[in-house]
Amino acid sequence: MPAQSTLLTSRLILRPLTHADAPLIQNVASVREIANTMISIPHPYPDGEAEQYIQRQIAEFQAGHSVSFVIERKSEKEFCGIIEVEI
Repeated sequence: MPAQSTLLTSRLILRPLTHADAPLIQNVASVREIANTMISIPHPYPDGEAEQYIQRQIAEFQAGHSVSFVIERKSEKEFCGIIEVEI
């Protein structure tokens, strides 16, 4: 499987998840209001779950099953979310 690309639009950056994203994902997913909108996010969000999530997404990409991107606002490099697309 080739390396995952970064996609750029005029306003957004869609980039591969990295292990460095774990603290941010852990913090965001721990917010009850966010967890309540996602059936796959438990609340309370377990410590270390973000790191496991990232590892699962990397494995899914390497197996050719899906691709996940961090969505950032280009102007501020601000985290907007994550999108996963099945291949």
